[in-house]
Amino acid sequence: RWWLMDLSVERTGETGSSVVELLIVLVIIGVLATMALVGVGDSRKQMLRMNLSRELKVNMERSRFDAIKRRVVTLSEMATITFNSSTRYTVKYDVNQNGILEAAEARVIDLGSRSGVTITGTNLTFPATLYFDENGNAVLRNASSTVITPILTLCDTGCQAPLSATNATLLSISPTGTVAMLPGGSTVPTFGAPTISQLTTGTDINPAI
Repeated sequence: RWWLMDLSVERTGETGSSVVELLIVLVIIGVLATMALVGVGDSRKQMLRMNLSRELKVNMERSRFDAIKRRVVTLSEMATITFNSSTRYTVKYDVNQNGILEAAEARVIDLGSRSGVTITGTNLTFPATLYFDENGNAVLRNASSTVITPILTLCDTGCQAPLSATNATLLSISPTGTVAMLPGGSTVPTFGAPTISQLTTGTDINPAI
C-alpha cells in the first residue's frame, strides 16, 4: 500500500483559490468588461455623429449644385437649408430637376429621433437659413435675417467643452459655398468674399458662366 500513501501525501500538498481571490478576479473582469462596453458605446456615438455630419454636408453640396444649375437670383427660389432647431433642419432644392422649386420637394431631417446630436453655431438663432445663389455662393442668416459666420458644430449631447474629435464635428462653409468637414476643436481657415469680374459688352463670353 505504499503507493496509496504517496498519493495521499501529494493530495495534502495541493492548494486552491480562496473566496477572496475569486472575488478579486470577478471584480477585475467586471471592470474590464465595463470599460470595453463604454468604449464601444463611445465609438458608436462618434460614428453616428460623423454619418449625420456627412449627410448634412452632402445636402449642402447638392443644394449648391442645384442653385448653380437653375441660376436663380431671388431668395424665394434659391436652394436652401433651414435649421429649424438644434435637432432639425429642412432641405429644399429641385429634387425632380424640372427647373422649379416646389414645396413638396422640401425634406425635413430630424436628428433628435436618430441620435443625441445637436447643431450649434456662433450667433446661431433658429430658424436660420443657408442660401445658395446662382454662382454657388453661400450666405447664412439667423432668425433676424442677420448674416452670420457659416460655421456649424454638430456635437454629442450637451456639447460639453472642450470640443474635440471625440465629441464634435465642424462644418465650415466658405463664401463660395465650399463645405469642409473638420474635427471638433479645429482652427477654421478664413476666406474673403470672392472677387467678381464684370464683363464688358461685345465679348463672346457668356455672362451666366
